[in-house]
Amino acid sequence: HAAHSVGSCRCVAAERETGGAATPASTPAAETPHGMADADRLIDSVLEAAEGTDGGMSVAAEQRAELDGWVSQLGDLGRRQRPLKDERLFGNWNVVYTSTGKAAGNSSPSGGRFRGALGRLLFRTEGLFQSVLPGDDGAPVVVNKVAFRLLGLLPGYVALRGRAEPVPDDADDATVKVTFEPPVLSFGGSPGFRIGRPSSVRLTTTYLDGRVRLGRGQF
Repeated sequence: HAAHSVGSCRCVAAERETGGAATPASTPAAETPHGMADADRLIDSVLEAAEGTDGGMSVAAEQRAELDGWVSQLGDLGRRQRPLKDERLFGNWNVVYTSTGKAAGNSSPSGGRFRGALGRLLFRTEGLFQSVLPGDDGAPVVVNKVAFRLLGLLPGYVALRGRAEPVPDDADDATVKVTFEPPVLSFGGSPGFRIGRPSSVRLTTTYLDGRVRLGRGQF
């Protein structure tokens, strides 16, 4: 995630890693059977359509519009969830879909230049991951990771670690500002070295349940 101008809105859909189910909690989307059915149907649609698309990079324009529409509908269901107060926010997530609202171009909402056209050619993506962990001082820790194979052969990863703090103007307990340390790049299991500069992003969780987490970023 390189720094981008505020207003560059991007959405991310992440599926909880298998075995990482969190404690169930009541949310507005689950207050009625109708709400639960709508959410389950939309989640199934998003996950099915996003499968095999390299995190959304190979989605055609028409399908992207449909996917983004489902994501938006889930956001409507999650409007009153207050996700920062929900323990299900924490855990390890697989990023299954990212979108800028248009056809994929030279960069990606998740992975920055490593997920751009040239980056994906040199660094074949093996996985996109995000962890949200409780911090020792109460501020959540966010870790973004892109696992890859250099030229399809040498395994490696690039990772970002940041501290998340609530923003003063957030009345919905849904938005944090994450200040990331410079990325760490590692090849072949080496300890890694830092590249680039610190960065920050304003992240809003638009929908959260035991299966998925949807987010929107302003870089």
